[in-house]
Amino acid sequence: MSVAVAARPEKPKQPYPGLRAFEPNEWPIFFGRDRIVDEVIDRLARDRLVFVHGSSGSGKSSLVRAGVLPRLARQQRRQGGVWRACLMRPSGGPLWNLARAFAGVEGRGEDLDRVEAIARCFNLEDATLSSVAATLDGMAGEKLCILVDQFEELFRFAKETSREEAEVFVDLLTREIGEGKESGAAHVVVTMRSEFLGECARFDRFAELINRTQYLVPRIERDGLERAITRPAALYGGAVAPGLAERLIAEARGQSDELPLIQHALMLMWNEATARTPEGETILLDARLLDEAGGLAALLSGHADRVLAEAAPDEARLRAAEQIFRALTDSNAESQAIRRPQTFGELIAVCGGEEREADVRAILDAFRVEGVSFLTPYAPEPIEAKTVIDIGHESVIRCWGKIAAKREGWLEKEFRDGQLWRSLVVQATRFERTNSDLLSQAATGETEQWLSERNVHWVKRYGGQWDLVGRLVQKSIHSRDEALRKTERQRSQQVIDLKEQLVSTEFDLDGAKKQLRIALWAVAIAFIVAFVLGFSLPVDSLNHASFSNDASFSGRLISADEK
Repeated sequence: MSVAVAARPEKPKQPYPGLRAFEPNEWPIFFGRDRIVDEVIDRLARDRLVFVHGSSGSGKSSLVRAGVLPRLARQQRRQGGVWRACLMRPSGGPLWNLARAFAGVEGRGEDLDRVEAIARCFNLEDATLSSVAATLDGMAGEKLCILVDQFEELFRFAKETSREEAEVFVDLLTREIGEGKESGAAHVVVTMRSEFLGECARFDRFAELINRTQYLVPRIERDGLERAITRPAALYGGAVAPGLAERLIAEARGQSDELPLIQHALMLMWNEATARTPEGETILLDARLLDEAGGLAALLSGHADRVLAEAAPDEARLRAAEQIFRALTDSNAESQAIRRPQTFGELIAVCGGEEREADVRAILDAFRVEGVSFLTPYAPEPIEAKTVIDIGHESVIRCWGKIAAKREGWLEKEFRDGQLWRSLVVQATRFERTNSDLLSQAATGETEQWLSERNVHWVKRYGGQWDLVGRLVQKSIHSRDEALRKTERQRSQQVIDLKEQLVSTEFDLDGAKKQLRIALWAVAIAFIVAFVLGFSLPVDSLNHASFSNDASFSGRLISADEK
C-alpha cells in the first residue's frame, strides 16, 4: 500500500491506537523513541537498507511507521525534497504485494493490469528496486522508502507456496544493496522478529547482507515508556491518574507483550473515561478497568470475550469463530504460539463452504473494527476471497483465554487434533500396505463423528491425505457393521433356540402335570380304599371272634354233659 506521510501534525481521532501498530499519520501521538528513530534513519542514509528486528511486541512496526517514515518526510521537506513511502507484507505473494505497493505510489493500487505490469518488471534479469521505482509516474528526482513489514512471513511463503518467488524477492534486496551502489531511488526498511534471523541464511548472500545492515530494537527506556503513557492523554485535554503509569509499567515490565498490552489497556481506559466524563471536564484515566479485570492480560482477554459474545450469539457462529482462530494460530518447534495467516477463501472453506461465508465475514468484521483490531486487515478495508486474514498481534494468542488456556484452549485443542490426524495417516498408510490394522469398533464410531466436524481443507495444514484416511474409516465402518450384523444374527439364532427350548420344556411340563394328576388320583383312590377298609375290618373281626367264643362255649357245654 502507498503511504502519504504527513509532515504537518494532524491530531488523530484518539490518543491511543490500542493493540494495532501506529500508522504514519499518528506520529503526533508517538512518544518515547526519538533516539532510536534517529539511529535507524542514520543507518538508512548510510546503507540504504536497515533490517530492524526484535522480539514480538518490541514495537518494530510502530517505530518505522510512526517514527522513521514521518521523520524522513519532515527532514526532506525542510530540504526542499519529497519522500514517497509504500508499505507491503510478503504474506500471500511478495512480488505481487510489492508491485501493488509500487502501483499505489502512482495512485493505481487497485488497477490489476498496472500491478501485473510492474510485477513482470521484477522478473527482468537486471531489475532492481531502484530501477523499477524510477519508472513509476511522478517519481522523477524523488526518493522512495519501502517498508517490508513482518518479513518472517516470507519464510512460510517459501515453504508452503513458492520457494522460487521468495528467492526472486530476496534477490531484489541483495542486488539493490549488495552491489555497493551508493545512490538510488529506493531505500528499504525491513522489520522482522529476531527468532527468524537464522532463516535468512537459507538464501544465497542474504546472511552477509543481514550482518551488515541489521538493527536490534533496544528495549524502551522507563522514562520513554512513561512519556508514551502520559503525553497522548495530555494532547487531548486528559490526564493519567497519579500512580497509574507506574503501575502499568510495573505490571508489563518483562513481558514480551509489554507495549501492545499497555497501549490496549490505555485505549480501553480512555474510551471508558470519555463515556463517563461530562463534556468540558478533564478526562481522567484511572485503574478502575484494570482492577475489575485483574491485570493487563485479563483486560485484553475480557475484551475479546465481549467481542466474541456479540459476534457469535449462537452455537453455529461460535463454532465458526473457533474454526477461524484455530486456523489463524499455530505453534512452532519451540511450542511458542505464532500466527498462521489464511486467505478469506481458505477460512470459508475450513468453516464449511460458501453457505458459511456470511457467518465468517460477520465474525471477521467484528474482530477487525477500530477499537478492537484483533484481526487484519483493519476496517474499513474490504476483504475478498484472496485477502489475507491475520492475527493483529500475537499478544491476542498469548493472552486471550479462549486461545491460550492450557487444557481447553483452542490452540491446545488444535494441537491435539493435529496429532490425532497424523496418527490416523500413519495407521491408514499401514492399512494400505498390509490390508490389516483396522480401527476398533469403539474407535470407528468416535473417528467417524470426529471427521464429520472437519473437511479436506482443514487437513491440508497437516499434510492432507483425506482420501487415504477416508478409506481406512470406510473399511473400518464396513467391518464394524458386518461384525454387528453377525452378532445380530447370532442373537437371533439364540432367540430361536431359546424359544424351541421353551416349547420343549412346556411339552415336558404338560406331561409331568398329567403324570402328577394320575399319581394324585391314585393316591386319592388308595386313600379312599384304605379309609373304607379301615371302617369295615373291625366289624368282621368282632363277628368272627363272637363265633369262636360261641363254639368254645358250646364245646364246654357238651363236655360237661358228657360227664
